[in-house]
Amino acid sequence: MIFKIIVFLFISVSLYGDISIISGYLNDNYTGTIENGVSGRYIGADDFLTYSIFTVIKKDFFKISFHDQIVTSRKYMYRYDLFHSIVHYSIEKISLTLTPYFGIIYKGNLGGEKFQNSFHSLRDLPPLYLEYTDSELRPVAGIEVELYKKNILSYRDQIACSLNIDIPFGIKPISGTLYGTYVIERSFVNFEFLTGYKYYINEITQYSDFLRSGGIIGAMAVFKLWSDISINAGSFFFPSKNLENDPSYMDIDHSYSPQFWIGFGFNGEDYSILDIIKF
Repeated sequence: MIFKIIVFLFISVSLYGDISIISGYLNDNYTGTIENGVSGRYIGADDFLTYSIFTVIKKDFFKISFHDQIVTSRKYMYRYDLFHSIVHYSIEKISLTLTPYFGIIYKGNLGGEKFQNSFHSLRDLPPLYLEYTDSELRPVAGIEVELYKKNILSYRDQIACSLNIDIPFGIKPISGTLYGTYVIERSFVNFEFLTGYKYYINEITQYSDFLRSGGIIGAMAVFKLWSDISINAGSFFFPSKNLENDPSYMDIDHSYSPQFWIGFGFNGEDYSILDIIKF
C-alpha cells in the first residue's frame, strides 16, 4: 500500500497568564514512496485538503479557532479555499464536559492558488491551476460531549468517551463522531491511544467526493523536555475515498489515509489526537 502522508506541525504558546495561543500547519504533498523528493516530479496526491493553517486561542472555558484551508480536485477540475471561525464554550461537571460551539464557514477564493503554487515552485513541483468554485458563506453549530474517568488502570491515567455532533448549514456534510481515548501520564512522557467511528449523515457536492464514513484509529506520544517545552508526535488513520484523480497512483485503493505529525509546545497546552483530527 502506498501511503498518503500528511505532515502536521504546531506550536502552542501560553501568553498573559491563562490565555494560550495555538498555531499550526499541515500539508499533504507527500505520498510515501522512496522516490519522494525527485526534482520536478509530482510526488503527492495533493488533492482535497492539500494545505491548512490554523490558530486557536483559549482563555478559561472559552476557545476561538480559525482555520484557513485549500481544497482542490484534479479529477473534477476545481478548487476552493475554506475559512472557519468557531467559538467554543466548555461546561465541566465532575467527570462530564459539554462544549457547544457555533461559527461561520466561508468557501471561495482567498488566494490559496497563489500560495500553493509559490510553495510548489520552492520545491520544483509543477504548478496547479484550477478554476475556483462559487463563493458561499454558511453558519455552523455543534456540540462535543466527553465523559472521562481518571486513575483507572494505573496512577495518572485517564479513559474517556467523546461524542461530536457537527452541523454545518451547507458547504460541508453533517457528521457524528464517537471516540474512545486512553491517556497515560508519566514524568517525562505521555501516551494517548484513540479509536472511533465517523459517520456522515448527508453528502455535499465538492466535499463528499473525497471522504467517507468509517473507523478511525491513532496513537500519540508527548515528550516533556525541560521547563514547559515538549515535543508531540503521533499518527492516525482516517477513512477516505480512492484517489483515482491522483496522476501517479490512480489505480491504488486509498481506502484509508494515514496522517503523521510532530509538534512543539512552549509553555502551553499540549494537543490531543482529538484536537488534531478535527482539522
